[in-house]
Amino acid sequence: MDTKNIVFNFKNIELKHRDRILGILPLIRIQPKCLRYYHEAFTHRSFKAENDWPYQDNERLEFVGDSILQSSVSLFLANQYFHSTQGELTVLRAAYVRSETLTSITMKYRLYRAFLMSKGEKYISERFCRQYSDPTPSATRYEPYCGLFEALVAAYYYDCGPSVVSKWLQGIFTEIMHIISAEKYVKDPKTRLQEITRKIYGEEPTYQTHLSEDSPKSGFFTKVFVKKQYLGCGCGRTKKESQKSAAQNVLQKKEWVTLLQ
Repeated sequence: MDTKNIVFNFKNIELKHRDRILGILPLIRIQPKCLRYYHEAFTHRSFKAENDWPYQDNERLEFVGDSILQSSVSLFLANQYFHSTQGELTVLRAAYVRSETLTSITMKYRLYRAFLMSKGEKYISERFCRQYSDPTPSATRYEPYCGLFEALVAAYYYDCGPSVVSKWLQGIFTEIMHIISAEKYVKDPKTRLQEITRKIYGEEPTYQTHLSEDSPKSGFFTKVFVKKQYLGCGCGRTKKESQKSAAQNVLQKKEWVTLLQ
């Protein structure tokens, strides 16, 4: 095996990868300083597993990027929806950082064009791109593309610092605000839950409300059911607040956020 040819081959791949990265980053308004972070962000673990690639795959960056997104979205939503409750903001945050939303961002800016993947994974990703037609977050998801955007967030964070990334993310979130309608998430959770249970079960939810067992001063405690199936619970100072809290807590569950679209 000719070691020199192998080194030369990977040097060519690295140069091509660099050119693709530099061609894409301006489209998403990123001005890089150190390309090493972006080489890693755009390297899927399947490519690293099959090749003696000098850069790490993007899984560690994906882990860091997920945390950055959670905190950045929290600050953004707290400023945008000043009068919303903690529960309402939690549901909205889940909508912003869900896999479908992050996949749509990757598709919007065509970040996948610089994504290094194995031949097998590349085939799957190309098939996904051909089938992808709806740019809304409710459309579909592809986990590698979701992870790619998270990794890119972390790469930009390490490269240019938290203040730059925070401002950049504010712009990204503002762009997708018109896609994610707050009305669907923060307005009347009992109505939203009712719409979903009608669609799935053909019945409306029922609420069992009583004074808190700890103390009447603690307020009311409510359990939500549909067809005798337990969905969740909540509490509040009044029966109405308690039932609203219970419905909100159900909608905050990851498997229910998807159904809000």
